[in-house]
Amino acid sequence: MYCNQCGKEVSNNDRFCNACGTALNGSASTDDSRPLSNNNSTLPPVINKSFSDDFVYAGFWWRFLAYLIDAIILSVGYWLVALVFGFNGWLFLGADYKYWAAAGVTLVVIYSVLSFIAPWLYFALMESSKFQGTIGKWALKMRVVEEEGKQITFSRATGRYFAKILSSLTLGIGYIMVAFTERKQGLHDILARTIILKSK
Repeated sequence: MYCNQCGKEVSNNDRFCNACGTALNGSASTDDSRPLSNNNSTLPPVINKSFSDDFVYAGFWWRFLAYLIDAIILSVGYWLVALVFGFNGWLFLGADYKYWAAAGVTLVVIYSVLSFIAPWLYFALMESSKFQGTIGKWALKMRVVEEEGKQITFSRATGRYFAKILSSLTLGIGYIMVAFTERKQGLHDILARTIILKSK
């Protein structure tokens, strides 16, 4: 049995909650749908539509804003890489332009590889880390978890990232689903069995 006020487990014989002092007459629950708090390491096994006073499912526009922040961060990273390679090319190749074509091709190849690997590692590593989200999500107090509330693994985060390809191939409908599904899940969230929570 759990106190409906703070979510702490209490005995059937207790009249008051030992944690918060709330009277338990009609104020306790025998199921696992106890209130969440930021002190809980995991969410309860069953997450109801209105499951806590501390968290809500992150909606479409919050997620879009977080993505914009992440896109800016990645763009700055790409720009810095291009700047470093461009400066080094000027420094070492100088005015000998016969080498610049090869240097340009090399830069394009490196940039293409980074464009594929960098976003994957950025999203997968950050979302499976203790931060449970990218810098954009962290800034907006959002976190990615499994449907059961557990921290996601790197493999699940990787699957979620590449599942976004399907969300894109559906002309963006996979992303728009966030606005209409009960738990604010996009197609990639459903496939990876993840949800995004936002602190109130």
